[in-house]
Amino acid sequence: MKRTGELALGIIGSVLNVIVIIALAIMMFGISTFANDSTFTDEVLSDVQNDPNLTSGEIEAVTTFIENMPTYINAFGWLGVALLVVSLVLGILGVVYIRKSDKQNVAGTFFILAGVCAGIVSLTAILFYIAAIMSFVRKPKVEEIDTFYVNE
Repeated sequence: MKRTGELALGIIGSVLNVIVIIALAIMMFGISTFANDSTFTDEVLSDVQNDPNLTSGEIEAVTTFIENMPTYINAFGWLGVALLVVSLVLGILGVVYIRKSDKQNVAGTFFILAGVCAGIVSLTAILFYIAAIMSFVRKPKVEEIDTFYVNE
């Protein structure tokens, strides 16, 4: 049975994963470069400290948040890149297994796991989910063989 639809969806999902990985990595490098620039954070901190409506506790909380924000963004961004790489590997494994005639359920499982790692409702995840559903649901046609028994 030809599995062209599942194969195409798996390849398209993997290509989209590569594009998103590259874009997110570039964005993370930009954010880390921006975080090392202390001019912006110094201006924001001076504005917060000069605001008469804030109490000293609020100023301290905002200062701590602003100083730690680039670290948190950087950590979550690279975690996203790592999950997308895992999703890419699982998607490629799904494509490899969909080509084997008796491994459609394994391929469907890989596609579902790839979709979860890619983000629950992202376009890539939806493509992987559709490929998984197709690999689970589509079954090869059963050929009926007419056999006549002759009573002799």
